[in-house]
Amino acid sequence: FRRPFATVDGKGQFVIIWPRSEMVDEPEIIAWGDELTKIRGDLRKKGVPAEILGENRIGARVLREMRSEAPLILAAAFIAVVLILLMDTRSPTKVLLITGALGVGVMWMLGVMHLVDLELNVFNLAVLATIIGLGLDNAVHIQHRYSEEGRGSLPKVVATTGGASFLASATTAIGFGAAVTAHHNGVQTLGWLALIGFTATFVSSTIFFPAVLRVLEGSQPQGVERDHDGRKQ
Repeated sequence: FRRPFATVDGKGQFVIIWPRSEMVDEPEIIAWGDELTKIRGDLRKKGVPAEILGENRIGARVLREMRSEAPLILAAAFIAVVLILLMDTRSPTKVLLITGALGVGVMWMLGVMHLVDLELNVFNLAVLATIIGLGLDNAVHIQHRYSEEGRGSLPKVVATTGGASFLASATTAIGFGAAVTAHHNGVQTLGWLALIGFTATFVSSTIFFPAVLRVLEGSQPQGVERDHDGRKQ
């Protein structure tokens, strides 16, 4: 019993400390990290030069750094995305529509997360960027195809580009969503967030967004005029 917990030279020993439940939520991880730091401080005051190792203690430090740096990183990423969209579409209105559609999807996702009591944590945070990125891609593809086909083409756009967006969202959601079968509660939340997030952003970018475009069309002429070579007039 003692041998696995002793050092090779026999001059020291290991002690295993663990919490009463799995560390899933961010406050729990940070509180546990603080507790381990306090234990090390108390031991050193008594002359015991103990070193504490643990993934949750590292996770607590990572979460603290994320809290302090996340606002700046998110702001920089948002500005970069907007600039790229402006260069691509050359239309502030289109950029507003695309980002607005994504924003609606994210709000739906957060709403469902609140209803099912699902919180962001160190385990599921990794999939969030993929959810936002794919939702943005879907809206951009819809906008591009609509700009190519012209007014009155939304049924065709949804049937073609929307179908491709569905396939991309579904396969990605299934890939990440398989994590719901994991035994670890934290890993399970990654799968549930993926299923909720990809569904919400797909509906907002591929169904809600075209509906907004149709409303903006109003009573404008259907389709676009083309010459005998098929080029837009």
